[in-house]
Amino acid sequence: MKMTDRIIAFDLEMPGQREPKISAIGITVVEKGRVTDNIYYLVNPETEFDPYVIKLVGITPEMVKDEPTFPEIWEKIKDIMDSGLIVAHGASGDMKTLCACLHHYSIPWHEKVRYACTCEMGLQFYPYLEGHSLDCMCAHIGFDLHHHLAVSDSEGCARLCIDFMENGIDPADFAFEFDTVNCCKIRQNKVRKKRSLEQRVQNALLNMRQEKLTAKTIRRNPDVEADRIIGVSEKSLRIYASRLIQKNKAADYLRILPHVYHEENCLHALIISERKKYSSCIELIEKFLPYIDSEDVCEMLDPKIFRLRQPELVSRLTQWYESQGAYGKLLAVNLMIRDFVTEEHLTYFSELLMRPDDSIKINTKRAEYFAEALIRYPKSFMPLFLSGRLDKWTHNMALQIAAYTKGVSDEEREKYVALRMKK
Repeated sequence: MKMTDRIIAFDLEMPGQREPKISAIGITVVEKGRVTDNIYYLVNPETEFDPYVIKLVGITPEMVKDEPTFPEIWEKIKDIMDSGLIVAHGASGDMKTLCACLHHYSIPWHEKVRYACTCEMGLQFYPYLEGHSLDCMCAHIGFDLHHHLAVSDSEGCARLCIDFMENGIDPADFAFEFDTVNCCKIRQNKVRKKRSLEQRVQNALLNMRQEKLTAKTIRRNPDVEADRIIGVSEKSLRIYASRLIQKNKAADYLRILPHVYHEENCLHALIISERKKYSSCIELIEKFLPYIDSEDVCEMLDPKIFRLRQPELVSRLTQWYESQGAYGKLLAVNLMIRDFVTEEHLTYFSELLMRPDDSIKINTKRAEYFAEALIRYPKSFMPLFLSGRLDKWTHNMALQIAAYTKGVSDEEREKYVALRMKK
């Protein structure tokens, strides 16, 4: 898709809030996705400075007293400002200040000017960020911003535009018109085509990609096709899941199945885990079970409500283990380990898990279960290991896991190692 060829990112600094005056202008030119020019001017605003602004921005009256006034600067930058799509962060404020300054000096300009705002685009395409200020968004894309230095702010804005374009988003698609006569944004007559929730979520996840995580996630989930793995940290997924819940989008998202990306399944699991109603949680999991295809998703599916409803969950986990595929079984054993730590429940489920499985994943998880039971209740479960009732692989793997579990004493470790079956 052809992107906007030329973008003019700009930032203004003001001496105070009382008058529409400008003390510095930064302009960064982007041509065909590359920064080609940075321009910076100090401006004599011909007015007093607020002490607060001096402290915040670092520009003093002494620094600008011999600098050109705005009309002189405008003659130098007018052609540049007319040469492409104007972009700023919090653009409406900068456009109002610019136009008010033009009016103050009776300088004519176009009646209408097209512009776009990186903050508005960021709210849509980086919804998972904790904030959408310029410094927060620049940190997200890895640009070292010197905030409130106009030319650094303008370059930060330009770098955001480049990041959007590299992800297939054209800033021109989000442009508005500004009425320079009345100093206001023109209401759009056309109705923008809305992206579906699924498209918005996919785009947000793609923007969260961390290249170093992609290869690790592929290795950790061999059953998932590599092109379905983006590479998003669990922390980012949790933050984004919370945002969807806060914005009342979670229920709509849970209706979308199947998903395209692995991380969408992880997000689905995290949202289900926050459900407060037991029956709803069970219903959602059973709809989701046929689509679970990775250990990551099983690990992230951990409903808090289950800890309060153990008696009802026993038969459900038994059913999932006996009737579902590999990942349904994996999920069931995960939940058994997490939520059923009483001696009675561990004994009950141990009978179910005695039989070896065809899947190495399930057998490893079974071994984790018996290791947990042995560590928690050695008097009850040591006889199981002494009797040799477990198959040799599970027996030895469980003892190995138990021996190297954090917090196990040296004496217990030696005991577990000694119990291993020899070839």
